[in-house]
Amino acid sequence: MEGSTAVARVLTPRKLRTKRGHQNSRVTTYCRTLRLGKKDFGCPYNLRPSNYSGDICLRSGDGDGDSKRYAEEVVRKNPDLELVEAGPLALGHGVKGRIVHMNFKAKRKEKSVVETYFAELTITNRDAVVVNRVANLGSTDSLPEIADTDACLYCCSHNNIHHPDSYLHPFRCGRERHLATLTYQVKQLHDFITKGEQLVGFNPRFSHPGVKYISKHSRWKKQLSEILEPEDRDLTEHANLALSLFNGLEGKNFVLVKIGDYEELRFTRLGTVIHFNFEAVNQDYPGDLVQTFFAEVICTTEFLFADFCKCLGPSVLLPGEVALHGCLICSLIHHPPGLGYLTGQEYVEDS
Repeated sequence: MEGSTAVARVLTPRKLRTKRGHQNSRVTTYCRTLRLGKKDFGCPYNLRPSNYSGDICLRSGDGDGDSKRYAEEVVRKNPDLELVEAGPLALGHGVKGRIVHMNFKAKRKEKSVVETYFAELTITNRDAVVVNRVANLGSTDSLPEIADTDACLYCCSHNNIHHPDSYLHPFRCGRERHLATLTYQVKQLHDFITKGEQLVGFNPRFSHPGVKYISKHSRWKKQLSEILEPEDRDLTEHANLALSLFNGLEGKNFVLVKIGDYEELRFTRLGTVIHFNFEAVNQDYPGDLVQTFFAEVICTTEFLFADFCKCLGPSVLLPGEVALHGCLICSLIHHPPGLGYLTGQEYVEDS
């Protein structure tokens, strides 16, 4: 079952003018455009699916001329290595040029053991090759047949490039665009609510099923409870919001059963990002097994924004070992493979 992710797209209101040529107030402009009363103020956002991989992944190669040339460049800057074989590579867009992720086989001089390496390079607009990172993945014979891409979006279209542990060897994974998209969405929602709260009886309706407005009164009560009991966060509202997103996109009818573990991280200009697991059942099929879900919810003082939710399968079949899939935010939460949620790798600096 695919993950559910959505992007809120702002609809710019038309500029309406009165017969006298004066521009109407911003409130009236929004209300006329959306055909809503002032006390039932609709949020100008539509739900449309997003596919981040299509924007980032370019193509992959496998031992072609480019792969050999890049591997030779890496070995040239690491004189203790002797190239044995150039492996697969993947290309993607980066801030300073094309990003190359690749594997190659090499052995240290005066040693016979062949080892596999991971390398990240940047190809500038002038075709200069810059080696960013090189990581030893160990003996080639010890690597699994199916490569672990560690949630890298540059290598999302193929699983034949082995990646190092992102904790020990941080690498650019292509999530910078995802962070920029979410930051833009959060800013638009914030601006909309800030302007709307100047109205009397402001009560926004969101077409996005993963967004919920927090009124000023509820906002004050929520802040007070978090001050009094900072470690006791109730995620029932967050889980129901994530299920609303999942059910709306997948056409399902799951209801919440139990909240699991959660972990959180504060992102600058975004809010508090919470990753958590929960259990739910499909009301349309009462005899089905209880399913475990992973969700990401962005929390601000003004709204909750569930931007990702995915079913991980029956709870009884969930492995005992937690799969983080490259997430630097968490250590206890079961994550799905692939893309669509933040991992904390978005802040890896360009070198």
